[in-house]
Amino acid sequence: LATVEVRAGSTASIEPGFDGAILYRGGEITGLVNYLGAMTIDGSLGLAELSLGTSELPLSLGASFTLTSGGRLVGTGIVGDLTVAAGGVLAPGNSPGSIEAGNLALLPGGGAEFEFLNTDPVAGGVTPGVDHDVIRAFDLDLSALSVTQRFHLDLISLSDTNTGGTIAGWDSSLEQSWDIYEYFSLILSNDYEQFRLGNLTSLFLIDSTGFFSESGQAILSNRFAIIDTGSSLRLAYSPIPEPSTYGLALGALALAGAALRRRRKSAQA
Repeated sequence: LATVEVRAGSTASIEPGFDGAILYRGGEITGLVNYLGAMTIDGSLGLAELSLGTSELPLSLGASFTLTSGGRLVGTGIVGDLTVAAGGVLAPGNSPGSIEAGNLALLPGGGAEFEFLNTDPVAGGVTPGVDHDVIRAFDLDLSALSVTQRFHLDLISLSDTNTGGTIAGWDSSLEQSWDIYEYFSLILSNDYEQFRLGNLTSLFLIDSTGFFSESGQAILSNRFAIIDTGSSLRLAYSPIPEPSTYGLALGALALAGAALRRRRKSAQA
């Protein structure tokens, strides 16, 4: 079967159960019932975005996707194999939600957006897909990533389900964590096998300019880490010392230095 190309300003009507390839570059698609083919979402001619769980894209595990430059897959739903290539973006939910895939491959230069609505650092009672976005996969393939070939993660805090802002009850002095990728099997390159069940932050480029502290300031990206737990990739937040702490520390060093100088003078006398 020839590849069906759909461009901005056009409409494509697809027969139910269609198993051919689709190159989506914008426009409208109808009839994607029980779609079983492979679709490339490509935004090289302009933004191309499709939303799971809508009448336009009522998909099942039989459909597979590749997201390339400018291509976005959003919403909540189940798909087959999923590849996020350079410039492609995977964004679960239209507020916190989930995307589930068979095999998920994250390639260098690709990206994902995660929104966070609630946190519970004391009880750890947050629910993936409800209190924050989550992407679930049978096989999560990170084998193409390295410290020089990283995958982008955009972190967005929400004050309500549709508004960016500070998470209710957020306290920057407390450690926080969320399981943002859940998997059955994790695939790493040979160079990174040693980091299994450990810190995988070096494989990701974290952008937290959309994640705000209780004072309304964006939290620095170096306060976040990605930890492999054996069944998930966990986003972990580490507290930022208060400015007063720096002042106290400098003051203590100054006093210690002054005391040391006095002791030295006394010894010389």
